[in-house]
Amino acid sequence: MDCDDPTMAHRCHRGAVTASSPAGRAAHFDALYCASPDPWRYLSSEYERKKYAATLAALPDRRFRNALEIGCSIGVLTG
Repeated sequence: MDCDDPTMAHRCHRGAVTASSPAGRAAHFDALYCASPDPWRYLSSEYERKKYAATLAALPDRRFRNALEIGCSIGVLTG
């Protein structure tokens, strides 16, 4: 695996942070987003596009003024 490829950064860093280290977690995610503006490929992944479409299809046929997207990363769904 090419860890210099920004699209693979999230896989190269897997397991590098422990649950007992909040500062380590923050640094880990800072590094991921510095390496790539979309480290999980939400904008380019076919899987993510299909998941996005399925999520929208599951919503009722009405508009929402506000929404809370937990764990939104770069905000693709609600952006």
